[in-house]
Amino acid sequence: MEADGKNSRQFWLGMVISLASLAAIFFFIQPAQVLDALEAARFDYLGLSLAGILAFMVFRAMRWRYMLGNEVSWRVVFHIQNIGYMLTNLLPFRVGDVARAVLIGNVPPISLARGLSTMVVERLLDMLFIVTLLPFTLAEVEKLPAVMRTGARVPGGDPRLGELVHHR
Repeated sequence: MEADGKNSRQFWLGMVISLASLAAIFFFIQPAQVLDALEAARFDYLGLSLAGILAFMVFRAMRWRYMLGNEVSWRVVFHIQNIGYMLTNLLPFRVGDVARAVLIGNVPPISLARGLSTMVVERLLDMLFIVTLLPFTLAEVEKLPAVMRTGARVPGGDPRLGELVHHR
């Protein structure tokens, strides 16, 4: 019976927090502005966006499971990953990443140290991916000088390289 009481308290606490959040939202926003924004929104891309987000989340869960040596089920990894994403969106300082490491560290045979190390490796892989895409992104920025865009198009090139060559 104690579990029922605990679940009931959690339910009502969640309801109070949800209602307080909705009240705060409607206190600070103008409903007319929200309706105007919704009317101007393009919902034709919503399905494609949702499919892309889901594919991204599935790919990241598969990658994390691979880094964990496939010792944990995909379902558990996907669930823990999404808890971490939720916490990262709600709390500051990327607390969700630490929570992911702690949660996966509680799943045998994974240890906390192994969970934390996968977080570090994952961040390094993300940074490598961003650095790899940066030149391609800079090459398309129209406000950059042409010589810098040219330098960015060179594989592994630094946009400043085009500037140096141009001034010689």
